[in-house]
Amino acid sequence: MGASWIWYFLLISIGMAVSPGACFVLAAGMVPTLVAMVVISGHCAVQRLVTVASFNLAGVLPFVINVWTGGDTASAILTDIFSWMVMLGAAGCGTLINYVGPIVAAQVLTGMAKSDQAVLAQARKKLIDEWGEELTRPPQVSQSD
Repeated sequence: MGASWIWYFLLISIGMAVSPGACFVLAAGMVPTLVAMVVISGHCAVQRLVTVASFNLAGVLPFVINVWTGGDTASAILTDIFSWMVMLGAAGCGTLINYVGPIVAAQVLTGMAKSDQAVLAQARKKLIDEWGEELTRPPQVSQSD
């Protein structure tokens, strides 16, 4: 664990030396990911955190690039309500996917199971028509002493 903190510190130090404004926008914009790190727990917590972080980064990155290339200053971006709407909205989309994704997956899998059940029922009916009602009765086990 100690070595990973050294890499993070080194990366942050290089970023602050190259473009402090971009690092400040990145740090401020990624706050929803930090909140998600604290709040998200339970089943698949890492995957859910990665979802929120990925969407959050996708919302923050255009503004970081804008500061990096000299298009705007960090203070201009962080005082613009549209910038915050995009950054927080992207993190919100990641959170929405965390909640809606399992519901959609369950509905799709239920539909597939019902379709398979209908196919199996049709095949069963065909077998009974071909071989007779004997197939529906339990087998007779004879006991031999």
